[in-house]
Amino acid sequence: MKLRRKQKIQSRRARPIIGRSLSSNSYYRPKNTALSSVETSQKKQTEETKKSRFKLPSIGKLVNFAIVVLFSVLIFFATTLSSTPDVKIAESNFQFRSTSEYQERASSLLNENVLRKSKILFRSQDFEASMIERFPEISAIDAIVPLGGRNLTVSMSLSEPLAVVSNGSEKGIVDENGFLVSKDTENQKNLYTIRFTTPQDTFDVGSRIFTTEEVNQLQLLSKELSDIELDYKGKKLTGLNVTEVLFNVRDGQFEVKLAEVPYIIKLSAYADSEEQVGATKVTLLELHNELKKPPVKYLDARVPGRVFVL
Repeated sequence: MKLRRKQKIQSRRARPIIGRSLSSNSYYRPKNTALSSVETSQKKQTEETKKSRFKLPSIGKLVNFAIVVLFSVLIFFATTLSSTPDVKIAESNFQFRSTSEYQERASSLLNENVLRKSKILFRSQDFEASMIERFPEISAIDAIVPLGGRNLTVSMSLSEPLAVVSNGSEKGIVDENGFLVSKDTENQKNLYTIRFTTPQDTFDVGSRIFTTEEVNQLQLLSKELSDIELDYKGKKLTGLNVTEVLFNVRDGQFEVKLAEVPYIIKLSAYADSEEQVGATKVTLLELHNELKKPPVKYLDARVPGRVFVL
C-alpha cells in the first residue's frame, strides 16, 4: 500500500503542467500626480490673474475712493487763502498812492498762481519781493499767513519822500532811500526839487537815483537848517527851508537854494557830510547874529574845515 502511494505521488509530480504560464513581475511608471497638480494650480492662478485685470472695482471701493477725494478737496479748501488779502499800512506823513492800489496788487499776486493760494505752499518771501518790485517805496513788508482763518494779512511800512527830481522833461519822486518811486508829482508842493545839470540815462521807477551818502547829506542839511534862528534884515527867522537843489553828478556838487535867504550853499557829495553841514550852520549864525553882514551870494563848504563866503 505504501509503495503504491509513493508511485502515485511521483507520477503526479512528474506530470507536466499544461496551459499555465510561469509567473513574472510586471513593472510600469506610475503617473506623476504631484507634478500635474502644481501645473494645474499655476494654470488656475494665471487664469485668475488675467480675469482680475479686467475685473471692475466693486461699488464699495468706488465709494471709499470718492470719500477720500472729497476729504482731500475739503482739506485743500480749508488751507486756501482768500483772494482778498487784508493790507495794512503803517501810519506815515506821506502816502505815495491809495491803499486800494496796494490791495489790488496783493490780490492779483495771490490769484495768479493756484499753488500760491495754499496756506501750505504759500511762500511769503516771493510774495513780498513781488510787492516791493512793483512798489519800491515799501521799506518793510510782512505777509502773515493765518493759522485758523483764510485772510492773508499784509503789513507794510512806506518810506518817506525826499524830493521831486527833474530829469530833463521827466519828473518823479525820490524817497529817503534814493530810489525813484513814482512819476506822479501832482500836488507835491511840500517837496523841494532836485535838478540834474545834465540829464541822466536811468530814470525808471524802482531805479536808484542817489547814493546813500548823497541822500544823507541832503537830509542832514534840511534837518539842521529847520531849527536854526537867524536875524535877517531886522526879522527873526526860525528855520530855513530848501526850495531847490542843483546837482552836478560828475563833480558830485550840490548847490542848495533856500526859501528865506537869497544865497546858495555849496556842498560836495565826496566830502564828510557832518563836517560840511556843521560848518555851514556855524557860518550862518556868525554872519547873521554876530557880524550882521548878510546878504551874501554863496556859502562854499566843500573844502574841509573852511567855508568860503562870496
